[in-house]
Formats: sequence, C-alpha cells, structure tokens
Amino acid sequence: MVIAFLLVIDIILPFILSYSSKNSAYGVKAKNVFENNFRFGEMVDKIVLDAFIYHIKKQDGYKIVFIGDSVIAGATVKNDSDTIPAFFKELASHKFAGKNIRVYNLGMPGNRPSDIYFTLKKLYMSKAADLIIMNINYAFYSDELLNEKTIARPDNFADITEYDSTVKLGLKIPFIENWIKNNVLNRWALYNSREELSFYLFGNNPREELTSFDLAKFKTNKENPLYSPRVNLNNNPDKNWQQNKPFPDKKLKHWEKALNIKEMNNSNISYWFLQKTISLIKQNNTKTVAFFTPINKDLVKEYNLITDIGLYNSNHKIMKTDLSASGIRFFDYTDSIKTDYFCELFHMCAPGNEQLAFAILKDVKNIITEDIGQ
Repeated sequence: MVIAFLLVIDIILPFILSYSSKNSAYGVKAKNVFENNFRFGEMVDKIVLDAFIYHIKKQDGYKIVFIGDSVIAGATVKNDSDTIPAFFKELASHKFAGKNIRVYNLGMPGNRPSDIYFTLKKLYMSKAADLIIMNINYAFYSDELLNEKTIARPDNFADITEYDSTVKLGLKIPFIENWIKNNVLNRWALYNSREELSFYLFGNNPREELTSFDLAKFKTNKENPLYSPRVNLNNNPDKNWQQNKPFPDKKLKHWEKALNIKEMNNSNISYWFLQKTISLIKQNNTKTVAFFTPINKDLVKEYNLITDIGLYNSNHKIMKTDLSASGIRFFDYTDSIKTDYFCELFHMCAPGNEQLAFAILKDVKNIITEDIGQ
C-alpha cells in the first residue's frame, strides 16, 4: 500500500508543481522576477535556487544559463540589467532576432569550484538548460580562499553531494542520515520537491520564517518571496579601480595571496573539483563551455601582486591542458577586458561586463546557431 501510494505521488507530483508554479501568487510573481534578469545575493536559499531551476526547465525557447561566482552574479554593479548574463541576453536577442532566446543568471557570490560543480550537476539532472556557460576564477584555487571555506553553500547541495565529495570537503554526515538520504529520500520525488512546493505555497522558506517570530519580517517576505539580499563588494560601483584607490593594505594582501597559488595538483580541493567538473561535463549531453575570468592586469602590475609569474603561468597552462585534453570548449579572457572597466581586481563595472558579454557571444554564437538552426 505504501509503495503504491509513493508511486502515485511520483506520477502526479510534476502536475502539482506545474499547477502551483503557474497559478499560485508566488508562482506568478516568481515567473515575473525570474524572467527579469534575476540575480542571487549572498543569502542564496535552496528553495529559491531549486525553484529557479524548475522555472527554467518549464520555459520554452533556447535556454542559456550562466553559472559561477560573484563575477557572474554581478557583485559590483547596482542594476540587475548591468550583469554579464543581462548584457548577453540583450546582445543575443538582437543577434538572433525573432528567436526565443532566454538567458538566466545562476551566479552566486563567493561560489567555490565545488559550488559550481554542484550547480552544474543540478542543471544536468533537471535537463533545464540548452547551453551552460561557467567561469573559472583563479583566485578560488588559492589557500587564501580555500582556508576560508571549501564550499560556500553546502546546504544548497546536500541532496546531491556524493560520498567522495563529502570527505574531500570535510563535511560530516551521520551514517544513519546518509543511509536514509541515499536509500529512501533520494528515491522519493515528494521529499525531493518539498522545497519547491513550499516556495510556491508560502513564498520563502516557511521554516525559517515561522521560527524567527518576526512577524514584520514575515510580512515583508510574503510581499517579496524572492527576497535575497544583494552583495556589493564595492562602495562606489559607478567608479573604476583608479577612482576607488587607495585600496586598504588588508585588501591588497588578500589579493596577493589569492593570486599566488602553489603548483596545481589534486591536493588542491578546487583543482580536484575542476577534474570532477570536467568528468561531469563529458558524461552529459547538455552543451557546456567555460571561460577564464578576466583580471585587472594594470592593478596587478602596479601593486606587484603576482610574485612568481612563472608558477602563475604554469598553473594556468595545467588547467587549460586539462580542459583541452577533455575536448571541452573554453575561452581565455584573462587579459581581454580594458582595465579602465574594472572596479577592482576581478570585478568589473558595467562597461566591463558588457564588453565581456560581447566577447562570450562572439565565441558561442556558432553553438547557438547550430542548435536553433539560424
């Protein structure tokens, strides 16, 4: 009887989710927001992440999804329309006029390569995207950032984290909980979709809201179910890096440590996840391309941030060789953006994001053309 009930639930659940997403107040608002250059802030909630991916899956047209860190998210621009994915969307809509091109921003501030791997895995499992574009940020392979955290948002990916990843990341999952997750919960569609359902029914995470006892906050979030505080790494997003000087010594030291990385090998957790990402891409049919994040070479030179240029170049070569050997398409934009368009080291102002979006579209237009037949 129980098995029969679960089978029935598995069959009807997609219809429940579809109806909820289209007809609930939160579902209607979600569609409007998700289709309007939505971007995550620091507090990326798993409910909203999963609902966003579910939303993408249900849309028609040719769907392009950007994943990555704060560079993709657009951490140093004020407007949602000034991010790399937003500019790409505008440019692609003109380039492929008359075609239904949809572009989504799944970049998350602070994402490590582990977070990007799991985001990619979620997208593959959902079959939501036609083309995925991901960035590779050299800084997140440094001890400086890996010592802070090996994964930025483990809770967002707890349902798809493999045992070897759990061990590598230093996460602790009790044996019983792990067994239940692998043998019961992951096989039960209703449990896996509970958060999407709660999103469409209640807007935000009801458990968090109801345990806060903050009715004012609850009402605010009911009005804005997609509330996710923005992150802004720069106090003056309209100014470029020259105008934002002087930079604090602490920030400069941090950048120096982020750029000076030991020889790249599997003892580096981020490099280990790059290998897993490469393997994952090869195993799936969804077209996926990667690009190396631009860097402000003039800022690097002015403050002598790279102390061993030979090692820096060697590490880049190792990563490129791995990608090339796997047949994965990638583009190196390390020195491609005009330095006046940077707000600081990695993050660009709006003109830099637009320039990069133009470069990406130029490099992937043939892929899109092949897929949509223009």
